[in-house]
Amino acid sequence: MSENMVGGVQVPAGRVHRGVLMARGWTSQMIHDYLPDVVKLDGVPAQVSKSFYLSAEAERVECEVAEVRAAVKARSSLIPVAGPYGATNTISRSILLARGWTVTHIKRLLGGPDHTEGYGPRTEQHFYGLDRVQLAEGTDPALQRRLAKHAVQREAEKSARVTQTVAAGFGVWRKVDGRWLVQGNALEVGQQIQVKTRNGRVEAKIVTTVTSREPDGTCIVSVADPRPARPVPTPVTEREASVATPRRVSDAPASWQVLLPYAAVGQVLQPGESNCWVVVESVRRYVIESDDPSVYGSHLLGYEGSIGVMARVRAATEAQIAPILAARTEEAERAERFRARDVVVRRLMAHVQAHGYRPEYVEQLDGDLIHSTPDQILGTGESLYARGTQVTWVHRNGMDGDNWSRNNYGGSVVLICDDVPVDLITAVKGQ
Repeated sequence: MSENMVGGVQVPAGRVHRGVLMARGWTSQMIHDYLPDVVKLDGVPAQVSKSFYLSAEAERVECEVAEVRAAVKARSSLIPVAGPYGATNTISRSILLARGWTVTHIKRLLGGPDHTEGYGPRTEQHFYGLDRVQLAEGTDPALQRRLAKHAVQREAEKSARVTQTVAAGFGVWRKVDGRWLVQGNALEVGQQIQVKTRNGRVEAKIVTTVTSREPDGTCIVSVADPRPARPVPTPVTEREASVATPRRVSDAPASWQVLLPYAAVGQVLQPGESNCWVVVESVRRYVIESDDPSVYGSHLLGYEGSIGVMARVRAATEAQIAPILAARTEEAERAERFRARDVVVRRLMAHVQAHGYRPEYVEQLDGDLIHSTPDQILGTGESLYARGTQVTWVHRNGMDGDNWSRNNYGGSVVLICDDVPVDLITAVKGQ
């Protein structure tokens, strides 16, 4: 980002853009506390802040205020920030630690996160710019030595684990050319083997193809789940045939009897996963007997002596089936709309958390309520209020174990972001 041009818009004389301040080490809270003189320009792209501050005032604060001076000094020793950063050009802290980074390396080279996601301090995830990570890994000798040592250790552990597992008569999963295959010793097609996962779980598999074989007997094979043994059919008595699962509507009689766990007169049912829809005409309570239908000794409706229902049913008409199918379709559409809105709300909350500031005290919430989650338990839940491009995020923070000192509005934490993209607010309001 140039200090003279922002999103194709000329920076006013004597002003500095919010993004430039953030790249120099300022935080949203510092900008809010020490730079009250702000100018907002139109024409700036939606994903870029519209706020510009006095350059002279910013330089004065950097010289006089110890907090800001320390933050700018700490940022100057870090890997440069290009920005802006989001979910597509960052890497998570957990992945960095898995690659061999330590917490000390992250603090020394990257500083604070370039992007955060989550709804609060307990679920917040930290992400760092991918370009900054690659630059650090390519230029810092201490980090390079650490990563090289970590890679050697992981390869040795992996080799020892594979050797030990294969020697014990098991196969292990290996990723070869993007495919998950199994490495084993002296395996043949059709052989049933035990495959051990990384977490220690053992699965039964059947060898389908031998992909490669080494002179020492080690081989890479593809596998499949073993086919379950088919149960031996048992003779069906005349009584069992009379109470079996109803046939399809096309070849069903006018009415027939069927055993059900529960049924009510007039109820439209779809037994099991069949294509047969039926209407219950009459019911009578029925005591399950020893000769009622069973599978391997277990009765279909419950234990012997318990109560089932003997129902007389007939094929349902299209008019009776249509409302049920319509209700199912409406429920699926409603669930899909809820999922789509939840994605937009999460994006808006993540933006406020990444770019907003926390006022010292909030007397009254400003704006229209555009989203609210019900309290699952006392002291939880979230709300969003919008007025223009300003969005207020309220996170109820009143559970035992929460840091109540962060609360600035009753039992809640409030963050305010002044430059939220209009399309993001409109998307939440419109769904």
